[in-house]
Amino acid sequence: MSPRFKRVGVASLVVGILAILGAAIPLVNIISGILAIGGLILGIIGLTRAGARTGPAIAGTVISSVALVISIITTIIVSNYQRCQIEPLEQDSIAVAQIATA
Repeated sequence: MSPRFKRVGVASLVVGILAILGAAIPLVNIISGILAIGGLILGIIGLTRAGARTGPAIAGTVISSVALVISIITTIIVSNYQRCQIEPLEQDSIAVAQIATA
């Protein structure tokens, strides 16, 4: 087995850690999602190669999966944020205007 295949699991772990660091940050989460997909692919490759160390590959696959889920949830929340805003009632705006003029 070549050393290249033994390092795929470690690469998956490193990419997964980088992906999870930015997964919950809006706009950065898109890049983190792409990194998570890459880490997931590397982890699967590391798990399927015979003779490779599987510990880092398993950890990289799990961390990348979690980062991908967090990234997707963050994207959904950010994209629906504007729709979830509650508009103030007319009574509230009148009360605020009265307080401001007092």
